[in-house]
Amino acid sequence: MARNGMDRSIARAPLILWFRLQRILRKSAGLSPRVSLALALMLSLSLSLILFMAPFLWATRADAETLPPSLTPSLPRVISASLCGDYYLLAFAQPEQIIALSALATDHTLSAFADRAKAFPSYDGRLETLARLKADLIIVSAYTPKDRRDMMQKLGYQLVILDGAQTWAQTRDEALRLGDAIGRSTQSRDWLAAMDRDLAQLPRPSRPLKIVSYDRRGVTAGAGHMLDDMIKLLGHENAAQQLTSYAEHSRPLSLERLLWLKPDLVLVSNHYAYADRGSEILDHAAFIAALPESRRLVVHDRWTHCAGPSTLPALTHMITKISEKVDVYPSRPHGLQNGQSE
Repeated sequence: MARNGMDRSIARAPLILWFRLQRILRKSAGLSPRVSLALALMLSLSLSLILFMAPFLWATRADAETLPPSLTPSLPRVISASLCGDYYLLAFAQPEQIIALSALATDHTLSAFADRAKAFPSYDGRLETLARLKADLIIVSAYTPKDRRDMMQKLGYQLVILDGAQTWAQTRDEALRLGDAIGRSTQSRDWLAAMDRDLAQLPRPSRPLKIVSYDRRGVTAGAGHMLDDMIKLLGHENAAQQLTSYAEHSRPLSLERLLWLKPDLVLVSNHYAYADRGSEILDHAAFIAALPESRRLVVHDRWTHCAGPSTLPALTHMITKISEKVDVYPSRPHGLQNGQSE
């Protein structure tokens, strides 16, 4: 009841104000009833509008003038709508400028840095959410629908489009471009230099192994694919490239050709054990006989979405897995520094 009475009082406020202004104008200014009515109506509406808008105007001003105490005013406030973009922000962005990471950032099945990402808000991908988050720049994927990217730009946001680097060479270009865009050029260059040092310190094999990646439906990785790049960064050979038609890209490889290649190890993802039509080739009797568990290198999906900050921990993980199968490393890698994963 009290709330209803208050609502009625607020609703009657403009009418009361208009009535009192009319009486004041008629008595003090000696205006005619018609003129005093009109002026009182204009003044009461103007004052009511000002009173109504004041909280919104004050909030807008406060939002514009208030930055996190440690955020440099010149740095853009950033939202990542890309899992690959999440990795870069965690690597060299100023934490206070990260407004939100992608919805996949905290998913342990997909994200290499899920635990670290939990320290930041998550962007749900909705355009309506952008107005509340008040960012300056949004990182999107090349696979983000064009109409969505166009709408973001129409709303006034600067976009950085990441193609999803597949090789360490592509990572360098991507990191430098993103570092420039978010005002962290020096930090991105320092991060790349540190990563180069750490990659150079990874143990080298006593002999190169013949490794073939073999994923669901018998797809293998060719040149330009992340798995191909990782195999070569470790000093091994992608045996599928012995076949000239597999020199580039990724494509299906028949079980007969795979067995003809006689790889030392076959690289499979962690979902190879799922019982469905996509993985049934990995349950074939010939595959199991020729490539038993002792020759299978299982790499989790979270390491193979995109090259970048996850490259070093992914390679360290692979060295550990290879060392469990074949004795080709003098010692196992000691710890992780840049791009460390949980």
